[in-house]
Amino acid sequence: MLRLSIARRYATALFLLARERGREEEVRSELLRLLSFVEACPDLGRFLQHRLIPPSAKAEALRRCLSGALMGEVLDFLHMLVTKRREGYLQAIVAEYGRLADLAQGVLQVQVRSAVTIPEKLQDGLRRKLEAVSGRRVKLELAQDPGLLGGLVVQVGDRVFDSSLRTHLRGFG
Repeated sequence: MLRLSIARRYATALFLLARERGREEEVRSELLRLLSFVEACPDLGRFLQHRLIPPSAKAEALRRCLSGALMGEVLDFLHMLVTKRREGYLQAIVAEYGRLADLAQGVLQVQVRSAVTIPEKLQDGLRRKLEAVSGRRVKLELAQDPGLLGGLVVQVGDRVFDSSLRTHLRGFG
């Protein structure tokens, strides 16, 4: 819970700055690019997470390596994260920033877990139903969880709708 709270605070600050400058989508794109770069380069991830490297050394190395590769707002934000020792929250911050950007555009993010891959036709039907109920555009984030045995677990914000077979079977016990 603390992790989400911290990520939400930093993402909100960055989002408000980007919105003030009219660059919400550019910042989102840059954050996703930065995150994919960090995930693709395990050495960079280990460098960022290393507790014995002083924040000033990390900040300087990142500035030298990424200057010109990232827009100023994202580079400054990364510098601040490193300085405040919050670099471990980068993935959660990027996810929260995406949620805020979608919300500002009227898009509702919905996480759907299922035991098996949901066919495209059923995804479209689920999306249409959720859009009809919510009155907003819906962006589905799909994940497989074989432990569910069958059915779906749908999460919209803090609300969870669990129609999984595992949950129904627990009800019999």
